[in-house]
Amino acid sequence: MSRWSLLSVKAWTSCLLAASVLASQAQADDLSRHCAGDDVSALQVRQEEIPKVPSNESLSLQQSASESQMFTELDPVMRMIGNFLRLPYPEPNQQIRMNRPLIFMHQAKSGGTSLRELLYNASMRKGWKPYIQCYGAVGCQDFQAPKTKAAVYAGHFCWDEFAQNLHRRGVNEFSCVTNFRKPFYRILSCYSYRAVGVRKDAPECMAKLSPDQLRDVLIQVGCVNEPFRRLSGECSVISHAGDYSSQARSEVWNSTLRNLAQCVPLFLEEPQSMKVAAAYFPQLSGSFLSLAHVSLNENTKYNAKCNIPESHYNVIRELAKSEEMLYATAKRRMWHLRSKVASLLEEEPQDH
Repeated sequence: MSRWSLLSVKAWTSCLLAASVLASQAQADDLSRHCAGDDVSALQVRQEEIPKVPSNESLSLQQSASESQMFTELDPVMRMIGNFLRLPYPEPNQQIRMNRPLIFMHQAKSGGTSLRELLYNASMRKGWKPYIQCYGAVGCQDFQAPKTKAAVYAGHFCWDEFAQNLHRRGVNEFSCVTNFRKPFYRILSCYSYRAVGVRKDAPECMAKLSPDQLRDVLIQVGCVNEPFRRLSGECSVISHAGDYSSQARSEVWNSTLRNLAQCVPLFLEEPQSMKVAAAYFPQLSGSFLSLAHVSLNENTKYNAKCNIPESHYNVIRELAKSEEMLYATAKRRMWHLRSKVASLLEEEPQDH
């Protein structure tokens, strides 16, 4: 790592840690604005995008000495992130077609179900051929790459398998959009939906589990590191994104960032990201702009009376650490993309 990039990462990390421990929110806001200056070549995020540093009290997960170096200047992943933020931007796709389709890599429990419906309806109005999970002839459990061409694809796909399938069918160029949600809340939602609702092997109130039991459940049902599973190509196994000392971790991060560089990231909590996607894909601009007015599906398995202890929240924060960093990185990339299409952001939607 160059001296410049090393100092940039060190300064950014120092800002992150300092802002997280300030007593007053006003102080933290002031420092976060200082951390998020105008220099876009280093990784910068807003304070609200940074997970709180877990307290030592009731934290059941003890970090090793090597794990404590995650996302510091000594971590090779930080160099990958810096390189990612300097990669060329994807080109807008103003003529979506079967030879240059749009693929929505749907990250689970991140607010993407509504977008699948919007994309399907818009595709049908335009006379396009869509391949979208849960719509038309495509089942909700059809996770394999399709055997036919389409103009728009959407679902919980695995990047490598999907790209290879398109290549075999003569499609060598495609556009991508993927959705992010703040990892802490995405994992909470995943627990209620998948562990409680679908698999029925966990109590509605996670407080009935010990912290270690909660950790095991979240990993076993696939609630951890969802964006890595979709974008790295490692869908069928538990992601190594958090295994600090593992070569597999570097490989997962490298492939995830490489593929994410081809996508327009959407954020449930950031309406500007919908505008960026609308500018990138003007034929479907109305679909993306409509997302700003869509509410999350109600989770009927959530126990509102459950009093979750801080120890359990700490488990989730710890498990979400890698995903939090990817979320912040992808959000910074989104703001970069916004600058590329700034002149197109005021165009009227075309798919209503």
